[in-house]
Amino acid sequence: MGKYILHRLLLLIPVILGVSLLVFVFMDLAPGTMLDNLPNDLSEAEIARLYHEYGYDRSVFYRYGRYMLGFVRGDLGYSYIYQTGVLGLYLQRLPATLALAGAAVLLAIALSVPLAVLAARRHGSATDQGISALAVLGMSMPNFWLGILLMLLFAHTLHLLPSGGMQEPASLILPSVTLATGLMASLTRTERTALLEEQQKDYVLLARAKGLTGPQVTVRHVLRNTLVPLLTVVAMQLGAVVGGAVVTENVFSWPGVGRLLVDAIHERDAVTATGCLIMTAVMISLIQLAADILCALINPQLRGRIDRDRAIGLRREGGGAA
Repeated sequence: MGKYILHRLLLLIPVILGVSLLVFVFMDLAPGTMLDNLPNDLSEAEIARLYHEYGYDRSVFYRYGRYMLGFVRGDLGYSYIYQTGVLGLYLQRLPATLALAGAAVLLAIALSVPLAVLAARRHGSATDQGISALAVLGMSMPNFWLGILLMLLFAHTLHLLPSGGMQEPASLILPSVTLATGLMASLTRTERTALLEEQQKDYVLLARAKGLTGPQVTVRHVLRNTLVPLLTVVAMQLGAVVGGAVVTENVFSWPGVGRLLVDAIHERDAVTATGCLIMTAVMISLIQLAADILCALINPQLRGRIDRDRAIGLRREGGGAA
């Protein structure tokens, strides 16, 4: 297991290199630079100094290499647009994004599991078909469209919830529901399929033969064995959740990393945009690694399979070297 974790951590290196290089290249292809948005009262000498300081008089690969040298030292650069260091700016916005993403994931799990259990227990009925249809609808709706509809209904028409911002706890409701809808639909479909498969296994028939009722079998035995696919889907969908948070935060004026990223791209602030994307990629990778470890702890068979696959890979490498 330890070698598996180390192997996954080493995979972060190409992820960081790929994300940062793509950001630098695409930002360089766009017309203008972030220095075009600086105040007009700067002298020509000051502007020339800034161009040289940020390396705009050199190639994009020179700027990329210099940025990565700073990143290795823990320096994500300095943003003249925000007049502060990028790492501090990112950490300042991160709690809002984590609160939104965490609320969305918890809401999706809390709603998808009961819906999946209900659909699986009434397999083939109108209830099952209705839940499946709602899941397909939830996976099909774009975040920005759903967010605007919820805002128009609950904020501007019914005046029940805030339309945006982060001034009060109720401000979290609409963006978290918007962000949770797609994940909830995906989890409902996955959990329903897993429950249907588990219900056909021998241990379920044995538990029923011992006199346990259907709900007792589901709660005590079946749900536990479906945690691994559920957590796997949650880990795989984290990228989509973060991507949806970028749109959701801008729809609801939520002051998180997603809004910071969009503002940085709009201002042509490549330093801030690169720092946000790299740190987000690292965060997603670490959370996915934590989810894999949790799945292995829940399912000893999965942990053994991970160790066997790693051992086979080491033997192949040793054989190739020989």
